[in-house]
Amino acid sequence: MELAHVTLMEGETLWLVARPTTPANATLYRAQVSAATLQLFGPDSDTALVTRTLALTADPGSADYAQCMFSALQTDEWWGLGGGYTFWTLLRPSDYPMQGGQVYRVEVSLSAGHTTPTWPLIDDYGDIKLLWVVAVKSAVSA
Repeated sequence: MELAHVTLMEGETLWLVARPTTPANATLYRAQVSAATLQLFGPDSDTALVTRTLALTADPGSADYAQCMFSALQTDEWWGLGGGYTFWTLLRPSDYPMQGGQVYRVEVSLSAGHTTPTWPLIDDYGDIKLLWVVAVKSAVSA
C-alpha cells in the first residue's frame, strides 16, 4: 500500500490516478477488479465523511466520470511516470467540499476478482488499498 501526497487549492476538482498492483507487482486492470469503493476522511478523523461506490462496467470516458478502472494502461498527461495508469477518479468540490487549511485522506479499496484461471489468482491477495493525503490550501481573495 503506497501513500501519495497531493496539494489542492480550495474549490478545485481533485483528480486521482494510480497504477494499482498486486503484492507480486502485477498491474490490475478493470477485468480483475470486482468492486471499488472510495472514502473521504476529514482532518484527524477515522470516520468517513463520504463513501462512494465506484463503477466498473466500462472504461472511463470524459463524459462519464463514474467509471474508475481501465482495461489497458493509459499513457497521457495525467501520468508522468513510465508505464501508465489503470485507475482514475475525481472529487468535485460541489460533491466533496474540502476546506482550505485542512488535510484530508482519500482511501480507495479495490476488491480483486479474476476472469481467467491464472496463477497466482489475483483474488488470493484480497483487497488492494490506494491512499492519498490531500492538503487543501485556502483560496486567497483579492
